[in-house]
Amino acid sequence: MTDASKRLHETEDEAWTDSEYDGSSWALPTSMTPMAQQPPSDQMPVMNHPGETKVVLPPGVSSIDEWGRTMCEFPAVAALKKSYLELAEDPTHHDYLMWVISHESKKGARVEDLAKYLKSIKYVEKHGMTKVSGATFPGTNLVRNFK
Repeated sequence: MTDASKRLHETEDEAWTDSEYDGSSWALPTSMTPMAQQPPSDQMPVMNHPGETKVVLPPGVSSIDEWGRTMCEFPAVAALKKSYLELAEDPTHHDYLMWVISHESKKGARVEDLAKYLKSIKYVEKHGMTKVSGATFPGTNLVRNFK
């Protein structure tokens, strides 16, 4: 058991004077030397390049090409019997694919997988399409028109 409940009435000054730590307990170990005194290392810092991201393939997939051959079996497009790549190349599916990208982590593993594939092939950048500015209908990139 601890005596923590007994210390509720201590003042701040009493807490510091009764402390088990003294000024020397905060000193760094003598084996530690400042960075300036350490011998040079052959390790170099990793530089981040803007816009450059490493593509992480899903388990069981060996390349982006193979990932693109995955059949899309979502109810909205299952009857088309198209692969991820075929959907990405067909401009009539742009709104649907933008919806998939915007709902990546909200609609389950299969939506997340397709969204990650589209991001890995830079779908939005390649098609010169950016996010729509202005008011849109929720879950779409359709622009809301006002009277």
